[in-house]
Amino acid sequence: MMLMPQDNQLIEYKLSIIQEDIESLKSDVNEMKGNINQILFALQGNPLVNTGGLSGDVTNLKTKVEAHEEIVKKLRWTGALLVFLGGVAGVIIDFAIKMFSS
Repeated sequence: MMLMPQDNQLIEYKLSIIQEDIESLKSDVNEMKGNINQILFALQGNPLVNTGGLSGDVTNLKTKVEAHEEIVKKLRWTGALLVFLGGVAGVIIDFAIKMFSS
């Protein structure tokens, strides 16, 4: 089977369309690579500027929450102690009032 000149032109035309499609796909892949890198930097942080990213923020928040939980725990014990001391003081005052009034 022998190719005719018009067949060669058709093949060249189709090859140029395929080449344009390949270039378009390359451009799209490079754009997606850039977007993926941006997402990665947002999650992990950028090592060049020492930012922690979302994972670093979560770690910092976890540390702060743990510190706040310790403070709340201490405040609860302090509140319980104050209530207990108030009750003891009330009993002592009540006892003193009864002792001096009789």
